[in-house]
Amino acid sequence: MDLYIIGTDHKHQFGPCTVFNTTEQACKTFALYLKEQCQSLSIRTLAEEMSIDARKKWDLSQTVPESVAFDLDLEHADCDPDEEERSHLGIQGEGAIKMKNIQHDNDKREYEWIRRLSQLQNLPVLFVCGYDHPSSLLKKARECGLSAQIIVEKWTPNKINALDPQS
Repeated sequence: MDLYIIGTDHKHQFGPCTVFNTTEQACKTFALYLKEQCQSLSIRTLAEEMSIDARKKWDLSQTVPESVAFDLDLEHADCDPDEEERSHLGIQGEGAIKMKNIQHDNDKREYEWIRRLSQLQNLPVLFVCGYDHPSSLLKKARECGLSAQIIVEKWTPNKINALDPQS
């Protein structure tokens, strides 16, 4: 397997911050879950739906996946294009995407993630993204020749059996 996908609410990915109302305990639970998955799946790279612009916009010093990668001495990768790259790729800003519900631009972003993920050298990769992406990302990954699997479509702190996407 080249790619494992975990979908979650961005508040768990970002960690305790001023952007979302989330508890530190929920973020610690997510970090523990990511560590367990990385160890059990022999993950070598922990990647995420994140960019330098998003880090600046939300004033994030370190995301939960990034801290887990650091703790486990894994490679870490941000896979979302920054604003300049989005413009070059013809991807509208996230606000316009949500306002117009443009699946086409989400598709462009997801294909860009796949392009970036496929360039990573240290496989397998665990990719953390928003919970609205796992199914379509899985389809695109397989279309592009990546061996991929969804671990959980929408991780929450209450998901005990997160390996079962139906739970």
